[in-house]
Amino acid sequence: MMLFLGDFIYIDLPVALGWSPEHYTTAYRQVYASPSWSPALRSTPWLHVYDDHEIINDWAANETGLYQSALRPYWSYQGHANPPSQYGVDKTHYTFRRGDVSFFVLDTRRYRSAENMADGPAKTMLGAAQLDDLREWLETEKSWSAASRSHEIGGVPIRPIASRDICGRET
Repeated sequence: MMLFLGDFIYIDLPVALGWSPEHYTTAYRQVYASPSWSPALRSTPWLHVYDDHEIINDWAANETGLYQSALRPYWSYQGHANPPSQYGVDKTHYTFRRGDVSFFVLDTRRYRSAENMADGPAKTMLGAAQLDDLREWLETEKSWSAASRSHEIGGVPIRPIASRDICGRET
């Protein structure tokens, strides 16, 4: 099984293809039609989550305009292969299990606060409802079995891996 954690297409790089559903569809078709696409990937089960470049660079927290244009092709080419979300038909976060390992696949774009919002308790990457779903899932997984392992997956790191970025700025 292969997990794709977003940025599968780059609709906006190196030059924007356009912003209609047809433009997004063309971007997916170009990737899948590539002669370099590995035969092994053609026979491997995939699960997906979208990230910003499936919509536009640094996209966050909006369910209109570009989101609507981008998500229809995303569902057609990738989202339909994911397990159905038990959190609602319009939700893009979902869970699945492989053996004794369980996964919660996060949507780290749709519900996030604006980047320029001041840090504080109201600033979020997951939104209140998805965070509640994650907490409930963690409690369920903890009580399910001491032998099981759980993983939270998303296209964006939740906590920094270093205290400074490559430019020396505090993260």
